[in-house]
Amino acid sequence: NEKKIIKNWMWNDIVEKNWNKKCKDFFKPVTINNKIQIIPFWEETNQDYLTIKINPALAFGTGHHETTYMMIQAILDLNLDNMSAIDIGTGSGILSILLRKMGIIKILAIDNDSLVESNFYENLKLNNIKDINFKIIDCCKIKEFDYDIILANINREVLIELIQKLKNNKSLIVLSGILIEDEPVIESILLNNNKKVFKKYRKNEWSCIVAE
Repeated sequence: NEKKIIKNWMWNDIVEKNWNKKCKDFFKPVTINNKIQIIPFWEETNQDYLTIKINPALAFGTGHHETTYMMIQAILDLNLDNMSAIDIGTGSGILSILLRKMGIIKILAIDNDSLVESNFYENLKLNNIKDINFKIIDCCKIKEFDYDIILANINREVLIELIQKLKNNKSLIVLSGILIEDEPVIESILLNNNKKVFKKYRKNEWSCIVAE
């Protein structure tokens, strides 16, 4: 491919702003199913909800996006008794924190972006959690998925590769990051890999699929 040379460019001055204040003005608590509330660390906890505190400054997942919102809805509908879980594409760690607060002890949270690590551990600390295992790793390089529940909120192409790796796995899987228009493709791949879809969630143009 030919390299394009930029011939015309210009400077602009950026007005200095209080970005922390801007973040505080923008971020509002997220309430899901009238049970879970995700709040920024500067907000007071509302005892009416199971609360997750986060530092939203780096935006590795705040609960505002439809895909995360639906994953939480799906988790709330699951029976988690004596379960173990892997959280693929954990980002800010919201889903792992929720699982831990709902009683799951064995959790592995993974992401392929090393930039999420400090935010992940900061959010654990904000929620007084110390014992969630975390790794920077490509999920498609994992050989064994020895977990009862597999959560994956990632892009379509990685989801497709992941599903194929789970052909002989008996875990319950919750998949998000799926556009509604891509539902037929994902469902077909699930079916071809011995998986049965038993629940779907939709929010705006996004879908979340639960299969086993």
